[in-house]
Order: sequence, then structure tokens, then C-alpha cells
Amino acid sequence: MHAVGIQNPTWVRPGFESSQPHLILTTFLSALLIPFAMKTVMCAGTFDIIHPGHLYYLSEAKKYGDKLVVVVARDETSKSFKGRDPVHNERQRLESVRMLEIVDEAVPGHHGDIFKIIEEIKPDAICLGYDQNVQKQQLEDELKKRGIKADVIRIGSYMPHMYKSSRMKK
Repeated sequence: MHAVGIQNPTWVRPGFESSQPHLILTTFLSALLIPFAMKTVMCAGTFDIIHPGHLYYLSEAKKYGDKLVVVVARDETSKSFKGRDPVHNERQRLESVRMLEIVDEAVPGHHGDIFKIIEEIKPDAICLGYDQNVQKQQLEDELKKRGIKADVIRIGSYMPHMYKSSRMKK
């Protein structure tokens, strides 16, 4: 007698016996649910000169999900936030971030509306760097206005006296 009429269907991995219907059902349900359970974490920044502080920020952010998507700021966005041009152009910075093993996907930000990319990515969590000017509450309010449900997490610093881009450029 087989529970709920399950008899060694063709999708069952070899080695599972039909006398173990609970294992068959658990395996089947896990295979169905895994893609839906993945959590996407989003980080954003200029990433002009990648240093250990950036790597710390990204590795800490990755702990909040399964997929790390990094948004690299456009040149004009970086200039408006930092008051100066980045050393490397947006294409170079994007390629540098894409080469990082911890990063699952790197994309350029949008021209103008910096929140538009969040609507497209639909992250489960957004991690902010310790020194990013965006206030957590301000971002949460903007997400709510746009109907986006994502946790906002501020990642702490990693040796900011040594690893801060503005200090490294001097």
C-alpha cells in the first residue's frame, strides 16, 4: 500500500523506494520550492576603487540572501552624490564589480530615478553601506510609496580609517 497513491513515479531519484513515500514527497516538494525560496539582496554604490571595505560590505550583504545583485552608480549619479567625478568611468567600474566572485549579478543604475532599478530587481533586502548618504528611513518610505517590500539593512564599517575610497584617492 502506498501513501496517497504514490508509486515510484518517473521523477523520483534512483535509490528511493516506493515504501518511503514521505521521502519521495519531501524531495519533490523541495525541488518545487527551492527556486521560489531564493532571496535576492541588492547593494549599490560607486565602487570606484575596490578595496577590502567594499569586499566586507558585499560579503556581509550576501549573508542576507542567496543572490547578490550589485547596482553600480552611473557617472552622473556618483558625481551628484559625491560632488566629484569618479576616477574610473561607469563601464570600467561595472566590469570590475562583475569580476568579483561574490557578486552574482552587477547592473548599471538608471539615469535620473535611482529607485527605478529597485522596482526592476525587486530585492528581498537592500543593504546600505555604513557611509552611504541615503537614510534608512528615507529609503523605507520611498519603497513603501512604490509598493516594494524589502528589508533595509545598514552594514557596519570595516576599518574605515584605512578602507574608505575618498581616503585612498589622496
